[in-house]
Amino acid sequence: MKISLGATLREGRSGIEARNQIIRLTGHGLSQDDAIESLKRGISAWCYGLREAGILENVLNRKGIEFIKDGESILVDIKV
Repeated sequence: MKISLGATLREGRSGIEARNQIIRLTGHGLSQDDAIESLKRGISAWCYGLREAGILENVLNRKGIEFIKDGESILVDIKV
């Protein structure tokens, strides 16, 4: 499955913050790339938990999140 989400970037005291407003998750890092990768890992973990509960696609649809069903792995695409 491929999931596409947006993110906003913001500088903080200890680095960069990448945040997705739809699912309200934030990633942090010393650089923009680190923050985005952190956010991707958080979103992946969120998705795997929902999939284990059997509700991933329902939640994605309810939140209006774009996704493409394509195999068992979950790939997260972040647009800044």
